[in-house]
Amino acid sequence: MVELKKFRKTKYCLMILILFLFACHIQENGELEEVLYYHTGKLITIVDQRNEPVNKMDGITYTLTMDEFNPTEPVFNEYIATFPDDYEGFGYIDLSERTKIYIKSQNKKTLISPSELSSYSQPAGDSTTNYQKLGVWITPHNKWGSSIEAVEVEILID
Repeated sequence: MVELKKFRKTKYCLMILILFLFACHIQENGELEEVLYYHTGKLITIVDQRNEPVNKMDGITYTLTMDEFNPTEPVFNEYIATFPDDYEGFGYIDLSERTKIYIKSQNKKTLISPSELSSYSQPAGDSTTNYQKLGVWITPHNKWGSSIEAVEVEILID
């Protein structure tokens, strides 16, 4: 009987511990913490979307076109499905009001605006062009799973 009580107390303590650990992963607004994925690619263009009514409703401010950007995680399956199986073209990433853009040189990051990022884009099609490498922290768009939102963009200088 004593062992059964110890087992129940241990079980109860473990349940409390598990609930506590789970609660530590919940943000203040009650949602689970967002998972971000890191990818790199080369910047082709940045397009201002702020005047497009549909994009205004969804909070999209700019769209990046990137080469050598190929997310493969299952969470991006809807996005991947928008391209043919043998597609080797450019990828697209939406920027929003919450997206932060940095110039990253060694371990230093400097915040810049989207208009400053556009100065790093190059016209596509010229094989001699040296496109700027970017690092992006991304997540599926919260409203459209077939779109990707960048939470952070890094211009990789080194």
